[in-house]
This record gives sequence, structure tokens and C-alpha cells, in this order.
Amino acid sequence: AVSMAIAISASWLALWLAFHLRTAATLTGNLRKIGSAIVMGCAIAGMHYTGMAAVSYQSTNPSGMELSLIMDNSWLAVEIGIATTIVLALALLGSVFDRRLKIELARAEALRESEERFRALAQNASDILVIVAADGTIRYTSASIQSILGYEPENWLSKKAIEIVHPSDRSQAEKLLAAALNSPTSNSPTSKITAQFRIQKVDGSWRDFEAIANNLLDVKSVAGIAIAYRDITERQRSQESLRESEQRFRLMADMAPVMLWMCDCDKTCNYFNKGWLDFTGRTLEESIGMGWTQSLHPDDLQQCVETYRTAFDARENFEMEYRLRRFDGEYRWVFDRGVPRLTPGGSFVGYIGSCIDITERKQAEQEREKLLVYEQQARMAAEETNRLKDEFLATLSHELRTPLNSMLGWTQLLRTRKLDEAIIVRAMETIERNARLQTQLIEDLLDVSRIIQGKFRLYVRPLELSSVIEAAIATIQPAASAKSIRLESFLDSSAGLICGDPDRLQQVVWNLLSNAVKFTPKRGRVEVRLERSNSWVEIQVSDTGQGIAADFLPYVFDRFRQADSSITRSYGGLGLGLAVARHLIELHGGTVSAQSPGEGKGATFTVKLPILAVLIEPKDIEQGFWTRDNEGLSECPPGLNGLRALVVDDEADARELLTVILQHYGGEVMAVASAKEAMAVLTDDASDWRPDVLVSDIDMPNEDGYTFIRKVRALDAQQKGIPALALTAYAREEDRSRAVKAGFQTHVAKPVKPLALVAAIAHLSRRCG
Repeated sequence: AVSMAIAISASWLALWLAFHLRTAATLTGNLRKIGSAIVMGCAIAGMHYTGMAAVSYQSTNPSGMELSLIMDNSWLAVEIGIATTIVLALALLGSVFDRRLKIELARAEALRESEERFRALAQNASDILVIVAADGTIRYTSASIQSILGYEPENWLSKKAIEIVHPSDRSQAEKLLAAALNSPTSNSPTSKITAQFRIQKVDGSWRDFEAIANNLLDVKSVAGIAIAYRDITERQRSQESLRESEQRFRLMADMAPVMLWMCDCDKTCNYFNKGWLDFTGRTLEESIGMGWTQSLHPDDLQQCVETYRTAFDARENFEMEYRLRRFDGEYRWVFDRGVPRLTPGGSFVGYIGSCIDITERKQAEQEREKLLVYEQQARMAAEETNRLKDEFLATLSHELRTPLNSMLGWTQLLRTRKLDEAIIVRAMETIERNARLQTQLIEDLLDVSRIIQGKFRLYVRPLELSSVIEAAIATIQPAASAKSIRLESFLDSSAGLICGDPDRLQQVVWNLLSNAVKFTPKRGRVEVRLERSNSWVEIQVSDTGQGIAADFLPYVFDRFRQADSSITRSYGGLGLGLAVARHLIELHGGTVSAQSPGEGKGATFTVKLPILAVLIEPKDIEQGFWTRDNEGLSECPPGLNGLRALVVDDEADARELLTVILQHYGGEVMAVASAKEAMAVLTDDASDWRPDVLVSDIDMPNEDGYTFIRKVRALDAQQKGIPALALTAYAREEDRSRAVKAGFQTHVAKPVKPLALVAAIAHLSRRCG
């Protein structure tokens, strides 16, 4: 039993040693394997000898007897047991010591490797690693000090840590060391203490460093304060350059004549320059984020924000125009343009944009659009005017040729002298009627010319309209009777006085009645009413004629406008009468309007004139010498008996007509063809014939009437005072004024009626009354 126990224990130990060390390939491992084999052999021998001692064994030869004696020795088993136990104990002790040795060797190796790694890191670190004792003395400096500052590591040893710092920054170094000493020992990053100060290089220049201190006094391997000095000079310079760049940007942005803004990736604005803030009158705090939208016009807000966000999501440039409220509350148009901000690596970091005030440009664009519309309208109006002009000229040609055709035809027939008395009378009436028609056309043209030039003059006085209307009715009655038109009048003689030019008002009423008769078919009816309406006197002329189309009604008083060319051809006229009538009524402070239920339903024209509020004495009103149709000339009965008249006209027909008229009323006439001949008559001292009155044309060749009358006024006292009348086709008001200024006392326009001419000459020679 003992031998078995010993054998099993020894074998187990041998096998444990063998399998435990089977992976060892070193010399020590091999020696251990040999020892393990020896132990195994001793174990087997002990087991063998122990077993043999326990068995009784007898030998047959002498040598066997000696062996038996030996085997019978009781101490043999004890000795073998002791030897085996000793070997086993030695093996166990060797295993224990080997394990401990292995652990110590592993620790030593790890420490050596750690030191080598630390030394490699320290030697190759970009920072300077320093260990400072509790008294502030430097105990260790990494080799990186040489590459960073140019010092040998030994140069810093035994120096105080604050000695290596710039004198101005030593207070920061002292605070760092004091804070590190007072902080708990820890390797935690949160226990690290930082400070920044300057350290001098070996060449004397100063560099900026960031110091990171950690209290490792309780760590035996360090037993001090570990400080890492990191050179941040370039970082500081970069930060300073960045600060300067940002300062320059802000300064430039604030001085820029535009509004600038910036935003982050979250679509909220974080910067507005001074231009924006001054323009909107809002603070930066009120504008950042989405506060800037509070300054947008409500009508532009949605579209503006939508454009902004859409472009932001797409990382694209955008442009937009919107109205921005200025500090004074006025909304101004601005042009806003934004572009993405990208880092050098291409990363999107937001937007930057600018705004400019384009209100003046928008106003100019709107004005340009208005001008374009105006130009288009003006061009259309010019084209329409040109068309109307062509139509008017064609109509004028027709209207002038028609009466001339009758006049020339009857004149040629009269020359044959083969007509009976009745035909001659009819011919004379036709010629006179067409001559009056020609005169009326010319008068209308002259009136329009005066209206356009603003030189239309009225000779006003207090009057009752009933007499004016009756005179106009009497003038138009023959034309109405010829068409069997019933002309009715309802005149209120108590309607009231007005202040006006009777001749011009009669012209208005005559124009309205003439149109009514012209456009009313046979056996129709024309009605004239005069009545008072509050502070107005109202004249209404209505008919049962053709009427006026609704689309033409607004243009019925325009110059040269007629409903259509067929009416012009059917009824005649230049389309000027109503335009002249409206202007005359407006000059009197009144209004004229037209109403018509439609074509074929007649028309009504209404004239309203203000009633005279204050009675004006007739002596205060400038009076003319005759009216439009020469009523009232009976105050100066014609009579030129014995009156000598010198007639000057380059037209032979005109000279002959004037001579016949003046001689018919008893005058003595000498007619000459030029101013030169007239001057010869006036300055002929040998002649006994001296004129009492001078009648001269203006438009004459070589020397006009103005020059002639000036020469007359420059003659001697006997001749220069001769009364002179200017008889000319120049019938404008400025023509009358020019004639008077030149030296004529009276101006009469061609064509003139004989009675009017005689009355003018009689008045000029003081033979009236």
C-alpha cells in the first residue's frame, strides 16, 4: 500500500511537471523536462524496491542468499521511502520556486517594456513631458524638448518649473502648480489642470504653450506632478488671424452699402450687418433666428420664406425680390441674393446673402411700363387721329367741292344770258346758299383753330336766351320746312338772365337745330325747350331722327368724329359743329350733353348755363359792332354818299367786288393792285382826289398790308391820320391784334357780307348815327 501511494504521487508529480512544461522550448524548459524524467524514474525504482521488500523471496544459490539478506534489511524500505519523500519534496519546492520566479520575471519584463514604451513615447512625443517634484523642481524632461525648444533635457533638470516661463506669465505657472498640488491624486482626465503661458526657446524667441498638469505624487513610479507642455503658437496665430479676419469681415460688412446676412445649417439666421439693422430699425437679437421675417411685407412673406427654404434644401443659389419695412414704417423693395457657404472640404455650413434697395429701380420699371402703355395708347391715338385726319380731309374736300360745283355750274349758265327771269332768280339763290355754306365751313374751321390754340374770345353781356333761340329757329326754319319737319318751341321767357356772347350762343343753338333737322327724316319732329332748373338755364333740343349708337355716344362731341362715313356722305358736314358747340358752352361756364335711347330712336341735346347772379350794366360789357347774321345793324343805316374810299387788293375779282359794293351805297372808289400804287395815290400832290377811308388787303406780293399801313402812318400829318380797315382772309384773333398794332383801326375777315362791310366803313368814318 505504501509503495503504491508513493508510486502514484511521484507519477502524478512527474506527469504534472511534464504536461505543465510541455510548451517550453527554452533551455530551462528542457532541463525541467529532464528533472521530471529523473523523478519519474526514482518513483518507479522506489515502487519496485518497496514491493520487493514486502515479498518473501528465497534464493537457491549463495549469491541469492546475500541478496535476501540485503532485502531482509528492515531499514531498506525506510531509506527508500525517505529518499523518495525527499525527492518528492524537492520537486514540489522546485515547482513552487519556479512559479514565483516566472511571475517575477514576467513583472520585470512588463516593467521593462512599459519603461521602453514610455521612453519611446516621451522621446518621440510632440509635447514636452516634465515631472515636477512637490517643491517645484524639475526632475524629468522628455527628449522632445530638444526638437521643440532646442534645449538638452539636462538643461531643465533641477530648475524650478516657474523659471522657464515668461516673467509676465509666471503667476499663471504658480497657479497651475498650486492647483495641481491641491488637487487629489488621480489619472482621471477631469483631474487635469490647464494653463497657458510663454516659454523661451534657445534662440531667445518666445513660444505659446498650453500646460496640462496632473497630480501623480502618490504614484511611486512618478512621485511628482506630470506636466505636458504643448506648443500652441501656430494655433494661437491661426486663432488671432481668424479673429482679425472676422473683425475685418464685420468691419467691411458694417461699412458695405448693402445689407448682409448669414445663417447656419438649421436655416436660422445668426448674423445681420449694421446696414440691415439700421435699415429695419431692429436689434440683432430681434432679427436673428426667424425674427427677420417680421420686417417682411405680409403679402410677400409666404413666397419669400418658401423660396428661401426650397433653395436651402437644394443647396442652390437663390434670388428674390420682396418688400422690406424700413425703420420709418415705409415698405421698400429689396433684391436679395443668397449663396451656400462651404468649408474647404466642401461641407455645407449655411448661407450668406446680400440685399439692396431697388425701390427706385422698381419705380422706374413701373414708370417705364406706364410710359410704354402711354406710348402704345399715344401711338394708337395718333394712328386714330391720323385716320380721322384722312377721313376729315376727304370729307372737307367733298364738302368744299359740292357747293363749288353748284356755284360754278350756275355761273356758267348765267354767262349764256339765255335764261328766263325765274331761272336766274333760282340760280342766284343757289349761288348765295352755297356761298353761305362755304362761309359756314370756313367759320367752323377757324373756330376749331382758335379752340386748339386757346385764343377763342367771347364778347359777353347780360341777355335772355329766348331771343337768341328764336333767332336761331328763324334761321333754320326754311331747312325744316323743306323736309316737312315740325319745329316746335317751348320757351320760358322768365327763365332768367345769363351772361354770354349772343352771337356764339346763337351759333350753338343753330348747330344743335341744324343737326336735328339734318338727321331727322321727312315729316319728323324737332322740339326746342327753354326752362329754368335751380340756378341753371336749360336748353333742350330733341328730335325723332336717326339717334346715336351707344358705342359712339361718348365721342359725339369730339372733333372730326362722325358715326360713320356713310352718314358723312348722306348728310354732309365736317363733324365740327358739336365740338365747337361744346367748347363755346364750356367757355360760358356751362355744360352740354347728349342722350339717345339708341339708333332710330332720336336724340336729345341738353345745354345748361349758369344764371346771372349779379346784374351787369351793358356799359361795362365790351360790345361788337355786328352779330353773326348782322342783326342790329339798323342802328347805323347804310349810307356812304360822297365818301371817298381807296381800295388796295392784288386780286382783281376782289377789287371789282369791293368797288361795286361801295359804289352801290354811294361811295367814290379808287381801286389799286399794290401798296406801291396806293402810296402813289396818297402822295400825289398834283391830284385833287384825296381818300376819306382806306380799305386794304394784308396778303399782297412784294409788300404786305402791315408794311403799307406803317408807311401810311409815317406820312405827313394830313395823310397819316386817314382811317384804315384791314380786309383779309387771316381771321384769327392774333391776326386782328397784329393789324391793329400795325396801324389799322378795324379788322374785317373775308368773306364779308356787303352790309357788314358798309357798316364797318360807315362806323370807321363816323357816319353812324
